[in-house]
Amino acid sequence: MITISLDAMGGDDAPESIVEGALLASELNVNLVLFGDETKINKLLNNRKAGHITIKHTEEEVSMSEKPISFLKKLKMTSLGLATKFSGDDLSHGTISAGHSGASVVAASKYLKRKDVRKPVLGTFIPTSENPVFLLDVGANVDTKAEDLLMFAKLGSEFYSFWSGKKNPTVGLLNIGSEKGKGDRESIKAYDLMDEASSEGLFNFVGNIEGRQVGGQGKEINVVVCDGFVGNVILKFAEGIAVSLMEMLASGLKESARSNIFIPLAKGGIKKSLKSVKKRLDYSEYGGAPLLGLKKPFFICHGSSNPKAIFNAIKHMKNLIMRQNGEKND
Repeated sequence: MITISLDAMGGDDAPESIVEGALLASELNVNLVLFGDETKINKLLNNRKAGHITIKHTEEEVSMSEKPISFLKKLKMTSLGLATKFSGDDLSHGTISAGHSGASVVAASKYLKRKDVRKPVLGTFIPTSENPVFLLDVGANVDTKAEDLLMFAKLGSEFYSFWSGKKNPTVGLLNIGSEKGKGDRESIKAYDLMDEASSEGLFNFVGNIEGRQVGGQGKEINVVVCDGFVGNVILKFAEGIAVSLMEMLASGLKESARSNIFIPLAKGGIKKSLKSVKKRLDYSEYGGAPLLGLKKPFFICHGSSNPKAIFNAIKHMKNLIMRQNGEKND
């Protein structure tokens, strides 16, 4: 059976959201090991049926405002550090944390990093009208060289294939124009490196792409590569736009209903359509963002993750592990 370790103390609403999400996962047929304050976790479990959950007590945790020097000194004693090391010691198949993203990258690099990877990279799915686009890096690295972007492309293509089952997914390099030679020095160099790697069959590079293609406009792109600074700005912008879009749609429908007698008659169908759009834009549906370049899966969840997001992170990690092992999803 698949075992997943969770940092129970990481996140804005930890350990409540983590524990509730873990309880929801009882239907997934996985073993969950929660690292954190045993007293607090047991109080939240409150004798509810949780045979799939094991608790590993930890004295320390990494706060969301912690400085790098602080969590480096105490990493091996924290819920995050011990949950990650548990996976590195082959006692679990993967790790999930909704805590400090910087500390998560440090912990994963210390205990899980592959020897052939210089820097782990964080990726996430951006919803579009068709298939979601996988964007990386979205914040793990802000000082990025062309060689790093090349590695991001390889890791992103590999992950997308595992995730979707699609062979040879398309990979684009985010730039200020689609023509070769655009962008800064590292982007120009990265284009040449990625083009050469593509000709050798390492992945399917389709050239530079513009920002609108991240949102699904133009030719289909499966994987978008950029540095962590740009990727994080795009991610936060997309989250804000998603919320604003739903608010504008709701407001517009209310105004239309007051002036058009036919709108209330169609209310059921409209509500159903809005629910579908909301689900597609909801970050909690995607669970967590995978940190790539590691020996074991590691998902970094949104700091404000609710129980549904934690449940989905567990579900998606289970499915990913099964695909990597050549097994069919439940």
